[in-house]
Amino acid sequence: MIDNKIHVAQIIGRVNEGGIEGVISSLCANIDHSKVAIDFYACGSCNQLNKEKVEKYGGRFFQIPPYKKLGKFKKALCEAFKNNHYDIVHSNMNSLNFLALGVAKRCGIKVRIAHSHSTSNKKEFLHHIIKSFLKPFAKKGATHFFACSKLAGDWLFGKKTKYYLINNGADFSRFAFNKVKREEIRKELGIDSSSKVLGHIGRLEPQKNHFFLLKIYEEVLKTTPNTYLILIGKGKLKDKILSYISTQNLDKVKFLDTISRPEDYYQAMDAFILPSLYEGLPVVGSEAQVNQLKCFFSDEITKEAKLIDSTEFISIKNGEKPWADSINKFLDSNTIREKEKVDDSYDIKNVSKYLLSLYQEFLKQ
Repeated sequence: MIDNKIHVAQIIGRVNEGGIEGVISSLCANIDHSKVAIDFYACGSCNQLNKEKVEKYGGRFFQIPPYKKLGKFKKALCEAFKNNHYDIVHSNMNSLNFLALGVAKRCGIKVRIAHSHSTSNKKEFLHHIIKSFLKPFAKKGATHFFACSKLAGDWLFGKKTKYYLINNGADFSRFAFNKVKREEIRKELGIDSSSKVLGHIGRLEPQKNHFFLLKIYEEVLKTTPNTYLILIGKGKLKDKILSYISTQNLDKVKFLDTISRPEDYYQAMDAFILPSLYEGLPVVGSEAQVNQLKCFFSDEITKEAKLIDSTEFISIKNGEKPWADSINKFLDSNTIREKEKVDDSYDIKNVSKYLLSLYQEFLKQ
């Protein structure tokens, strides 16, 4: 260790405002900076907002070539590892962790962590085939293993491998319900206080199942016509999704592709819908439940994602009507937030303390 701090290199893919990158930056923002210094290495494109967050708490942010340019990717990491004298390399690239950790091993870094944040689904055929092909390499180069859920850990590392669960937590104070902010955001979006509001935040990618979500919403409108949908995200399906919204005349969909404060928009919602084809443990699911939102999750999502009793899991195999029936039943009832107990092991402050304790333990070993 240099200057009595643990120096950590966090390796991530493309950086945006949410998902894996969001929870990692939140973890690092809440960790004890007198004991650890963390640098981020983003492969390819990055988002300025996250870069600013990292630098705000004293971290450093480096952009390196994407892993598809393998030679340049490895060269850049090798130079960084040798020049910055890291104690730990913590890779968050799922089935591609071995690429960065192999370089770290050759550079003599003793603690090398492979972190699993997701799983796979046969409905994303090409991605599923690629991930399945890469899975046998998942443990190469690693000395320790992390996972956001048991499902994600078993899927990538196997049930016989010892791994540590790092909960995809949320900042309990940041995401707590705020009635004043609820009214402000609804006014900003042109939604009156008597209307019902469904919400979804997620990358506009096949995994998140947006067209199924929109069909659910269309079915809800048949019974509860004064219902809005706040849809937040960006990705390769943006144009197709916007085209569908326009074609179906879904004029009560409020689409936002970039926001800096997701916690504000949870306030405006009455229920949160996540019909994903697969997840490790969804960060937005944790945030929504901390906000005390009624949540409807796909049954393809691990039950570990249930943080409050009111959260429901519904099959995506039986079509959109069972979803709409459950949502309409809820909307027809009192939608005022009910204060439910959330396991404090999902408080990002506690997760950060646990992460630091593991870093310290690994280095002592």
